[in-house]
Amino acid sequence: MALLPIPYTTAFRDAVKLTASRGKTWKDRPRVNMGALTSMSVPQSYFSQFYSVGAICNAIVLCALASTVLHQGYSPAKLRVQAGSLVALLLLQLHLCRRLAECSLLMRFPITSRMHIIAYVFGLSYYMVLPISLLPPDGLRQLTQWAPTWRPTILINDCFAALDAVGPSLDALHGMAILVFLAGNLMQLQAHWQLARLSQPIVFPGSSDGRVPGAKGVAESQQQQQQQQQQQLSRFRGDKPRRVAGSSPDGPAALDMVLDPGPYRLPAGGLFEWISCPHYLAEMVIYTAFPMLLRAHNLLPWLILTWVVANLLLAAGPTHAWYKAHFKEYPSHRRAVLPMVF
Repeated sequence: MALLPIPYTTAFRDAVKLTASRGKTWKDRPRVNMGALTSMSVPQSYFSQFYSVGAICNAIVLCALASTVLHQGYSPAKLRVQAGSLVALLLLQLHLCRRLAECSLLMRFPITSRMHIIAYVFGLSYYMVLPISLLPPDGLRQLTQWAPTWRPTILINDCFAALDAVGPSLDALHGMAILVFLAGNLMQLQAHWQLARLSQPIVFPGSSDGRVPGAKGVAESQQQQQQQQQQQLSRFRGDKPRRVAGSSPDGPAALDMVLDPGPYRLPAGGLFEWISCPHYLAEMVIYTAFPMLLRAHNLLPWLILTWVVANLLLAAGPTHAWYKAHFKEYPSHRRAVLPMVF
C-alpha cells in the first residue's frame, strides 16, 4: 500500500517511509505526528544487534530441525521438504554471521547516523521469527518435541549428519537457489566493502607520511575535527543544509557537491555505476533463494520476499534522491535499485 499512489493513504505512506529512513536519509525523513514516538531514534550501528540476535535464534532452530531429521523416519517426498528447510536455515546462518562481521568489523557508521525506534524494535522481532518462517509445515511441532543437548560438538555433528542425510533429496532447483544466494551475498559484500572504503582515516597535514602529525598538523586536524563535529551536530538538529564553496581536501570530486554531504562520499565502481543501492538489490536476490528452496510447501518465504522488496524500494528512493541532491554531477543514467528501471 505504501508503494501504490492510492488516495487517502498519504499518512500511512509517510509513516512507513519514516520507519524506513535511516543513515544519510534520516534528516530528510517525513514529518509524521506519531506522538512521543515521532523523534525517538537509536544509532544505526545497532544494526549489528539484529544479526547477533538473529544468528542465535536461527542456530537454535537449525539444530532442532537437524535433530528431528536424524531421529525421525521420513518418506523420500517428505525428506525433500525437510531438505529445503534445512538448507535454507543453514544459508541464513551464514548470511547472518557475515552481516554481523560486516557491521562489527567493516562498516563505519557516522555518529549522526540514526534509525527510528520502531524500525529498531521491528528489526529485532523480525530476525527472531524469521528462522521459524523457514521451517517445513510441521516445523513448530518438531520444535516442541525437541529435547536439546547443549554440547556444541553434538549440535554441530547433528547438523553435518542431517545435511548428509538429506543430500540425496536435493535437486537442480535446490542447487540453483544456493547459487542465487551465494551470488547475492557476494554482491552485497562487494557493495559494503566499497562503502566502507569511502570512510577514510584522518590524514594529518604537515607530516611526512600523512600519519604522524607535526605541531602544525595537530592544530589543523583539531580544527578540522571541530568543524566536522559542528556540521554533524547541525545536521542532527535538522538545520538547513548549506552549500559547499571553495576548495576541499578531498580533491576535485568534492567540488561537485551541491549540498554538504557531511561524512558521506559518492560511491563509484561495480554496480554503483548503474544503481545507487546495489546492497539493497543484493538483499532482494538473497531472499529470492528462500522461496526457491521451500517452493509451495511454505508460503511464508514468499510473503517475506514481498516485504523485503517493498521495504528496500521505500528506502532506496530517498537514498537515490539524497545522492542527486548532494552531488552536482551525479550520473544521470544511474537508477535507485533496479538498473534502467527504478
